[in-house]
Amino acid sequence: MAQSINSGTQISVLNIPVNDTTDTPVTFARHPNNLLIRNRSTGAIYIRTADGASEYFTVPENMAITIDFGARTSNPIWLRAETGTPDVEILVTYE
Repeated sequence: MAQSINSGTQISVLNIPVNDTTDTPVTFARHPNNLLIRNRSTGAIYIRTADGASEYFTVPENMAITIDFGARTSNPIWLRAETGTPDVEILVTYE
């Protein structure tokens, strides 16, 4: 599945270990333009906007999502695995 990144001049690649019992914060040193979050694990990855939030977006196994921040936010995102302790791959672009 192809993903499109539409802006940014610098790239950072993160491999974030997550688990199925607590939300893991992902923070950024600068304001990101775009995120590409890829789930290579067995089971889904949940993306939340706050620690322990009841609302979340699900990235199914072997799928990815692209987030375009537009307004350049420095707010963290929170990740949790459906099962196990996988690493989540994140590609971040900055201006």
